[in-house]
Amino acid sequence: MKRKPTTLAEYLKANRITQADFGKRVGVAQPVISRIVRGARAPRLSLALRIAALAKIPVESLVD
Repeated sequence: MKRKPTTLAEYLKANRITQADFGKRVGVAQPVISRIVRGARAPRLSLALRIAALAKIPVESLVD
């Protein structure tokens, strides 16, 4: 049984989704997703909620 992704990076890798494609799905550019994945930027709450809902990951993993 596969482990459920708990971070955005794990979700993208497990589902073979590019940062650019995911960014389009949540309404931001690829560089924004890249900075969030690297931990260089925490998303606004509204964006964090959209990402968490789409990726089915804890919102806390985006704002630590």
